[in-house]
Amino acid sequence: MLVSTHISLVSDTLQDTGNTTWTVAQHIAYLNDALPAAVSVRPDISAVTVAMLLTADTTLQTLSAATDLRLI
Repeated sequence: MLVSTHISLVSDTLQDTGNTTWTVAQHIAYLNDALPAAVSVRPDISAVTVAMLLTADTTLQTLSAATDLRLI
């Protein structure tokens, strides 16, 4: 979901469609605070599938920055 869509839905729910009580910047700050907290509880919500090229005859594989994995 796009951040703008999320903010619009939340603003409608809060009956603040003009963003007078809670500004867009506040919504973004709250969302930025909530996302890491949600991922720390449910790591699977940010899971991605990445194709990796493995090297034969190598016991130690290197993760690239593109994969940026958190192994649990």
